[in-house]
Order: sequence, then C-alpha cells, then structure tokens
Amino acid sequence: MLFSLFPQPEDAQRIAQLAIALRSQHGLAAKPLVAARLHISLHALASLAAVLPPAVLNATRAAAARVSSPPLPIVFEQVFSFEQSNAFALRCDPGSANGVARLRQLLGRKLRRVGLHSQPSSTPHMTMLNDRQRVAEHRIERLRRNARWFVSERPRSIKLIGALAYK
Repeated sequence: MLFSLFPQPEDAQRIAQLAIALRSQHGLAAKPLVAARLHISLHALASLAAVLPPAVLNATRAAAARVSSPPLPIVFEQVFSFEQSNAFALRCDPGSANGVARLRQLLGRKLRRVGLHSQPSSTPHMTMLNDRQRVAEHRIERLRRNARWFVSERPRSIKLIGALAYK
C-alpha cells in the first residue's frame, strides 16, 4: 500500500503531455507513465503486490482520515534522472519539498499512533518515465499548483488528491 499525492485528472494529462515533450527533447526511448499513474509518493506500508489484512486496511483508513493540511502549493521547476534508478522525474522546488516533508511527517505520526510503520519516500518528485539514458538536472518552466488534500481510496493504494490550479 502506498500513500501518494495524485493530481486531478486534467492536471495529470497536462503533466503527461509535458513528459511526452521532454521525452522527445532529451531523446529518451521509454514510454511515459500514463496520466493516472503520475503521483508524488509519501509513505509505503507494504509491497503493492501484497494483500493487507482487513484490520490493517481499517487502521490505515482511520489514520488517513485524521490527516488534514492547509492548501499545499506544489511547484515543479526542474527535471532530472535518479542515479540509482531509471526514473526521469519532475523535482519540487525547496518550498514545495518542505511542504511535502511536513505532510509526510504528519501522516507518519498518525500511522505510528495506530501501530503502522511506514517507509517514507525521500526526494519529493513525480516520476514521468523510466529510461536507461540519464538526463542532467535542469530547470523547466515552472508548474505551480495549489492543493487541498482529502482522502480517497483505490485498490491497494490510498490517494490524497488535490484540487489543483496552475498559476
């Protein structure tokens, strides 16, 4: 199970189009992720393939229901490739990274209170595709969105979905 920030469908489509353009610009061969899979990871509770017992799912729901956050501005201003993987991703600016870190900490505390121990994700980013070719980190035109988070579920994942507005 994975706690993630997912963009609204129209924003995910916009990011997916950016991924296609950046793929072409950098001569990458891999196919971009489909829009519905674009997300910022927060916490992993178990392998996505694992089936969690109902008691764990209920505790997870209870913990997630206690998470609240003011509008969280997310700004992507760079792209890069992770050295340790094939991920080509958007990187959050420092202010957004701090906001995501605070949300991760809040969620982590709520999960620990119900006995769940998660693995927080490290670098706030949104993977767009996985390609063997590395791309050096560089700036892009800033993508800004303001998000109010609420909890929704999907099989084997918890989605924290934002109401997004680009500025």
